[in-house]
Amino acid sequence: MGSYTSAICYRAGGFPPMVLATDLARFTECILALGILDGDQMDIQLKFGKAIDQDDKSTHEEEQVSQFTRLMLEYDWHINEHNLKHADAVALLTHPPTSREVPRKHHILPQLSSAKTQIETFRQHIYRARFYYGMLKEEVYRDICHESESNYLQLTDLSFTIDLVELNDPQESGIFQVGWMEFSVHGNGYLFPWSYESTLEILRHHPALQQVLAICREMWPATPTPPRRDHIANRARMGKLWAEPVDAPFDWYWAINETY
Repeated sequence: MGSYTSAICYRAGGFPPMVLATDLARFTECILALGILDGDQMDIQLKFGKAIDQDDKSTHEEEQVSQFTRLMLEYDWHINEHNLKHADAVALLTHPPTSREVPRKHHILPQLSSAKTQIETFRQHIYRARFYYGMLKEEVYRDICHESESNYLQLTDLSFTIDLVELNDPQESGIFQVGWMEFSVHGNGYLFPWSYESTLEILRHHPALQQVLAICREMWPATPTPPRRDHIANRARMGKLWAEPVDAPFDWYWAINETY
């Protein structure tokens, strides 16, 4: 397995917002208006529910199939569309479906009905979402990539996610759940010879990423109340994964996940 790096900007702290599909349509229109994407296709995966924080279940589901083997399961998205034209994606989010036909799981009185399917009605709010916007333009990703004889880093792809945001340090054993919303630039390779801290500085000052961050802040601002004592203590335990002052206000902050 090769190395993979995700540079994540996540909504750190405060009460999670309620999100509608139409909000994601407006967000997508704002991203497209920046003119930073290389193509005209994207992937949309949505799951409707009560709220994004209704539980702490991840979309990455596994099944233990033997003592040493786990099988990654396919998540049951309500909407699972790939290679959508941008205009079609916005239209889908603006007017999302309200139901779907699914296999009937239980027959209380099977002799009275031969129907093999039933209608599942969707709730109004978003529960989980994954948007893959595709590759950035070369002039956009150029400054957040490197290539040398010993290694390379390709942060070329842009995504937006509503799910458990988890940070991990491959040199440590801890995994930290830090929020519910993120956008990320990601791709093959790892940081070296760049340091974790120098890469964060590049991400923070990148003009296009600052524009994406401004859209996120405007649409889903972090709670203005200051962090509590337990929040500060948890940040201190995160090590390099929390690269701000431990008493910094809630906001959207950068972190980096590396997988070797």
